[in-house]
Amino acid sequence: MSWKSLVTAGLFCIVASPVLAVGPTLNLIKNGTQAVSNLDANGNWVWTVQITPDQSIVTGGGGTTMAAELGFTSSSTGAAAGQGNIVSVSNANAGVFDTNNPGTQIFTWETTYGSPLKPEGIEGNFSGATAGTNVVNTATLGGHAATGVNGTLNQVFAALGSSNITATTPQNYITIVTQQPKVTTGNTNTTSRVVVSGAYTGKGRIAQISGATAANFDSFGGTGYTFTRNARGGDANLDGIIDGADYNQLLINFNNSGKHWYEADFDGTGTVDGADYNYILQNFNQNYAVGPVVTGAGAGISNVGVVPEPASLALVGLAVLGGMGIIRRKR
Repeated sequence: MSWKSLVTAGLFCIVASPVLAVGPTLNLIKNGTQAVSNLDANGNWVWTVQITPDQSIVTGGGGTTMAAELGFTSSSTGAAAGQGNIVSVSNANAGVFDTNNPGTQIFTWETTYGSPLKPEGIEGNFSGATAGTNVVNTATLGGHAATGVNGTLNQVFAALGSSNITATTPQNYITIVTQQPKVTTGNTNTTSRVVVSGAYTGKGRIAQISGATAANFDSFGGTGYTFTRNARGGDANLDGIIDGADYNQLLINFNNSGKHWYEADFDGTGTVDGADYNYILQNFNQNYAVGPVVTGAGAGISNVGVVPEPASLALVGLAVLGGMGIIRRKR
């Protein structure tokens, strides 16, 4: 049998065999600089998507590579206009997720490349989306940068492949920034939520390549898996209670313009005034869950052999060739 036939047979076994393992996991965390890490300096919500590899399926302790194809849709239940709008999306860890990986189309607006046509890398559809400005992928491998569609869907597509990962800790994937919280007199509560989706029966996919094994994890996705963060008027530091610390922020910034939520501008006018003071009075000493609150967890983990995308196939092929080399040396 020729070496080409051996490689082909090896790859067939890889993609056809089941994998009995836990698999990589996904989470969305807060990752800002203000208000207990919820907001950025502009007062906007900051979400960072993290993927944790499953090193228990790694053979020989050599680490693993991953390829993720995920969709994200942002929305809000707040009464003030504009909430839930995406402000920017960027590669959160270009040193690890360093490859624009071909994926399967999740949304209808995505830009596609190659043959067959596939979306890849980071793409965004939201108001004012511009590649390189607020849709940023610092890993511009694959011949193109991130793409942005000036639209109103508030969606993000990301298909990225990683370098070899030996850590067992969560790895940042992408960061999504959504518009700052705002409340109104009639509704002093607001939410910002991100739904995870994908092209695989509505679910996203994370393929982990470990030696000669391809493990598929697709338990996250569809309207059943949502990450939500809440804000209540008066809670300047977003610690889940309206108290003296929030009142102090209002005193410090009272009658000053150019302010944000974490400086006690709860209605988003840019000025801390009597209306903001009333939110503190109305909700003083109230407790609530800021989040992220996770609802509708997936029914389970699907760990089956999958056909990795082209970038990952090359890695698997090298692993098979390496195994063949070992066999030759033993002869």
